[in-house]
Amino acid sequence: MSEENEGVPVAKVWVIEVPRTGYQVRPAVLKAPSLLEGFVKGRNAFVVINGGFFDPVTGETASFMMKDGEMVLDPTTNHRLVDNPDLAPYLPMIMNRSEFRTYQCGEETRYDIAFHNDVIPTGCELCDALGAGPMLLPAFTGEAEGFVAYRQGKVIRDAVGAFRPNARSAVGIKKDGAVLIVMVAQDFSATPKMTGLSLQELAEQMKALGAEKALALDGGSSTALWLKSPEPTAHYGRQKGKGDVVKRKVKSVLLVQPLAD
Repeated sequence: MSEENEGVPVAKVWVIEVPRTGYQVRPAVLKAPSLLEGFVKGRNAFVVINGGFFDPVTGETASFMMKDGEMVLDPTTNHRLVDNPDLAPYLPMIMNRSEFRTYQCGEETRYDIAFHNDVIPTGCELCDALGAGPMLLPAFTGEAEGFVAYRQGKVIRDAVGAFRPNARSAVGIKKDGAVLIVMVAQDFSATPKMTGLSLQELAEQMKALGAEKALALDGGSSTALWLKSPEPTAHYGRQKGKGDVVKRKVKSVLLVQPLAD
């Protein structure tokens, strides 16, 4: 597993490549939203990155999550989401957003990025899934997932600020099955203006790193990455100003752990 801190003109980008063997990438959730350090306790984790969407007021999930074949987070129970009349036209798309999946196909473990309603490959079992979105690669699916909407060629909905620079988190899959964990942090030392990456720029970054498939995770104030090495440290993506980071509790995460765990 390699760790890399790459600079781009208006952001700081952390890249962790998880090799095909020796490690596993799994979702995790706590009863109440927590800073990333809270997800580390009791788990032998090397890397933790923020995961799916949630309501910061109630803590209720806005993304699906499956663990060990059981649904543990279900946005259909989030009444502020499903009973919101402004979101009614988008609910079918919201309930079919993209997710990071783990399949068990005989003795082989496979990772994939697919829509929530996509069928499971023949001969495989869906073990884990963490919903977020939109899908970045092989194509941007912001409109199909209800994040972005247009009318007469103009943007009338942009739920994640897709076209503006911001702090971002993402997970990708390379051709050889390796998983990429990427966190984009704002860098006000580079410019006094809004910093970070748009989702298009994030997709380009993921493609340049070798990802064939990629999924945006919750971004903005939720963007955070915890690394065990060289010493346990949490990095936060959103800034109020130079050196003043935003620490926000999150509902779910992706963990990188030794395969034996």
